[in-house]
Amino acid sequence: LAIKIILIITVPCVIGFSLFPDRLISLLYGSRLNGYNLNGLKIASKIMAFSGIGVIFLSINQLYSSCLQAVELRYTAVKNLTIAVAIKFVFEIIFLPYKNLNIYALALANSACYLLVFVLNHLEIKNHFELRFNFTFTAKLILCNALMLLTMFCVFSANNSGINTLIALGLGGGVYLCSIFIFNLLNKQDSAKLKFKMKNKTQN
Repeated sequence: LAIKIILIITVPCVIGFSLFPDRLISLLYGSRLNGYNLNGLKIASKIMAFSGIGVIFLSINQLYSSCLQAVELRYTAVKNLTIAVAIKFVFEIIFLPYKNLNIYALALANSACYLLVFVLNHLEIKNHFELRFNFTFTAKLILCNALMLLTMFCVFSANNSGINTLIALGLGGGVYLCSIFIFNLLNKQDSAKLKFKMKNKTQN
């Protein structure tokens, strides 16, 4: 259930970071990032795009770390993180000098680090928790995000202004939220679990 909630929240964020970084950066900073002989908007957009995918793995790793601590494997989580960080530094040392990558290597290294920690933790988690791939949930999640993307592309096709970006984000987010309820992304069992946990937390 926790993984489902994480994916529902993070997948549309990753899509936005990866597909529309220039729009988002332009909305936040305008032309203030551009300097003499430096296209700051382009650089920041690429860094956001390269870093975007790491959001999912970073979020799930927080959950996995808690689960490993719950079964007295806190040092395993630390070990996996140490391995990933060491490989991240090696990655940076190798690719930072390359002119075509340069600063982008840092963003790629961070995403690779989160991915590696996720893989190592996932392999350990599978030994202690029952995890099953949910095809129905995955298909519905893809459909919800596809509808969101279609809406945003339609709005984006109008013009490139900041107001247009805000409208696209608002309409896309609205369509996504409606799709979650229409396609029952969280089934009755999930909803019952959430209500039960929230009730217990309130009572405590």
